[in-house]
Amino acid sequence: MEMLNNKRLSFIFSIITICVFIQNVMGQEKEICKSWKIDYFIVNGKKKLPNVEEKKNSMTFFENGNFTGVEDNFALEGKWKFDAKKKKVYLIIEGFPVKLELKIIKLNEFMFSWEAINTDDGSLRKTYMIPKE
Repeated sequence: MEMLNNKRLSFIFSIITICVFIQNVMGQEKEICKSWKIDYFIVNGKKKLPNVEEKKNSMTFFENGNFTGVEDNFALEGKWKFDAKKKKVYLIIEGFPVKLELKIIKLNEFMFSWEAINTDDGSLRKTYMIPKE
């Protein structure tokens, strides 16, 4: 009887663990669904504040998998996908031939930070975004 109770407790614990994991993943995916603006970058290990033009850059993620944004005065539209297991966000930008892969550093209600290869020069760039007011 005691062994049966231990198996039940183990099963219940496993179910609770899975539910908490799913809730965290789904919560994290919903955290991205808002408008973000650039706070700062880290390029080649050095912190860089956005210049006047970069301060205009922003991204808005919608729960339906669409996103819009502005980068270097160009309007962006496309689709996004969140991969919780790999901790990545994939962007498919209309008119852009390559799918962008953003490796999430931190994602919560106050910060969305990610790293990606800069398509201009091939450098690794970390971008730190905060909610847009």
